[in-house]
Amino acid sequence: MKEERKKLERFYQELNEKDTVINKWNQALFPKVILLFLPITFALTFLKINTYKSILDLLGFFAMVVY
Repeated sequence: MKEERKKLERFYQELNEKDTVINKWNQALFPKVILLFLPITFALTFLKINTYKSILDLLGFFAMVVY
């Protein structure tokens, strides 16, 4: 009986630990949005200014910069 209780307590603790990982990820959403905001705005302005270019041209530009 005591062994089963200990197993259940361990299982409950593991579930609570997984919830904290999800909560930590959700708490860090604002910095993630800021990091994604810059490339998205660059891509949108690139495509707005260069109307004759396509998304493939933009990806090629990124490939050239990274390489």
